[in-house]
Amino acid sequence: MSHTCRLILVLAVLTPIAAQAQKDVASCKPLLDASTRQNATPYHLYMSITQVPSDSKPQLGESISTGGAIYVLVDGKWQKSNMTPASMAQQEQENIRNASVYSCKPLREESVGGVAATVYSSHVESHDIKTDSQVWIAKSTGLVLRIDTDLETSHVAQRFEYTNVHPPAGVQ
Repeated sequence: MSHTCRLILVLAVLTPIAAQAQKDVASCKPLLDASTRQNATPYHLYMSITQVPSDSKPQLGESISTGGAIYVLVDGKWQKSNMTPASMAQQEQENIRNASVYSCKPLREESVGGVAATVYSSHVESHDIKTDSQVWIAKSTGLVLRIDTDLETSHVAQRFEYTNVHPPAGVQ
């Protein structure tokens, strides 16, 4: 995974869920609550980044959060990240302080892999970054199942799994 891909991974995971403006806190509460739950829950993230406009293949990425550590698949090898779920939560708090615009609204009910979910839209503006996302939150657990994010130069699709999550074999 290239440096750009890793940067987009961090932005894509943190920005759509975590940023919050003073204007619309109530409508974004389900997304903020899902972010808090996700930081405390092991998950396996599958991601695809497509440059816009581009005819090139999407960049694929994966990460695993085990509750105490985060692992990232880089160039076919798993590496332990310097970022932890706790440091991600701290980063989210910084994103909250720095966001200038954050608005959310429920869009529809849908299923992701057989799991009933509510789909929310979010619009975030922070510094030079503007994102528009759709976030699928499981009705039964309140966890994020999927996020589709449009940035100025790319589209990021993320899918989260929460069962049978373990650290990658052989990574310390």
